[in-house]
Amino acid sequence: MKSIDVKKKLSAAIDEVASNSRDYCANIKSDFKRNRKLPFKQMIQGIIRMGGGSLANEILDMSEYSLKITSTSAFMQQRFKIKPEAFATVFQSFFSNISHDFTKGMRILAIDGSAMQIATNPNDTDSFLPGTNGQKPYNLLHLNTLYDLQHHIYTDAVIQKAKLRNEHKSFVDMINYSDIKSCLDLPQEQAYDVEIHLKFTRKQTKEMKTFLKDRNHYRYIAISSSFDYLPSKSRKSDALLFYELRFRVVRFRLVMVHLKQF
Repeated sequence: MKSIDVKKKLSAAIDEVASNSRDYCANIKSDFKRNRKLPFKQMIQGIIRMGGGSLANEILDMSEYSLKITSTSAFMQQRFKIKPEAFATVFQSFFSNISHDFTKGMRILAIDGSAMQIATNPNDTDSFLPGTNGQKPYNLLHLNTLYDLQHHIYTDAVIQKAKLRNEHKSFVDMINYSDIKSCLDLPQEQAYDVEIHLKFTRKQTKEMKTFLKDRNHYRYIAISSSFDYLPSKSRKSDALLFYELRFRVVRFRLVMVHLKQF
């Protein structure tokens, strides 16, 4: 995909959120009611585009070095009016639009985490850490990301405060939120062992569409998808062919056991 197309999809995701800005304001009655130097949409765009410069320089870039530049204080006041969900929605909408162009098939995902130091704030006790070896105290966040290795794009992210860091939990949360397992109807329990018997077909007759509603037993494979075990083309007059696959989906809870060393 060309960079200009990626930019268009991101802009479309921002426009979608901006058109429903009331849903993402901390105070629906007053926030972003009056015309400001930094309206809702420009704030979203500017924050997403920010690099590693100082806030003053980032605001200069956001305002395109206009003489009517806003102050850092005014910027922060505007920032606090926007709910974090606004950026999460932009991300989800952008990824949804991007992933439409992905080739269907098995997805290979990886998860990893990294630490991010943020502005020092002793009042935020969950992220505040005392300095060691002469280092000043600081605040730290832990960013956990789910990455698509084939398409080179992040598919989800969970941010945790340093003292609440739990990569295993973030992984489970991202899997639960994702569409990876949505192709099957699975129990909601913390532990289960389900045997799945799937029949794959390339036919989409009226009768077959009824069967396809049973996602744990029937699955349609598009002609555009490569699958060696069924004919690449299927006509209405052709006999109904299936490729059968049996497997188990198992979910269990891991318990960490600490052994004392003697």
